[in-house]
Amino acid sequence: MRAKFVPGGKLSVLLEAVASDRTVYGPTRVDGGARLSKIPPGAAEVAGCRTAEPVKTLFFRARQDVGGYFGASSGEIPAGQAVLMARACDVAAIGLVDRIFTEGDLPDPFYRGARNNTLLVSMDCTSPADNCFCTFVGGAPFARGGYDLNLSCADGGYVVTAGSDAGTALLEKHGGGLREASPEDLGR
Repeated sequence: MRAKFVPGGKLSVLLEAVASDRTVYGPTRVDGGARLSKIPPGAAEVAGCRTAEPVKTLFFRARQDVGGYFGASSGEIPAGQAVLMARACDVAAIGLVDRIFTEGDLPDPFYRGARNNTLLVSMDCTSPADNCFCTFVGGAPFARGGYDLNLSCADGGYVVTAGSDAGTALLEKHGGGLREASPEDLGR
């Protein structure tokens, strides 16, 4: 898997480019904590920990028409969305929810549509919060898969790694001015 180095000052430009045609959600600071909110693409909070709301809530509408009668149309699949700075614990949870709602005899078409239309940009954790527990349940402070793009802190910037075909395509399309991550960048 190829990785690119993004200088700190260019991260917002990259995020704006990859999420330009989507509704964007990311962490924002509220009352000393982080909340998952609708944001402009370049406004995601990089530092911090996971949000109070799990990312998986974006795949379930509070109210969803699932069928119609007498020619009425059924529910619609949400348009494209992007989740920025998702933490490894959220990415792992989404993987579990994916198995429940996309596999088996009766997959949920609305959940699958929302997932397929979502760009997931994860961010490695650099320090645990008081309420973090990922290592106690076999997780890690970095995503092991399930993301489209992942960001890892490095001196002077970030290492961006593609974790899906969609992530690879986005990195190839918008990462032209970025250099390949060096072994020194990857070792930190």
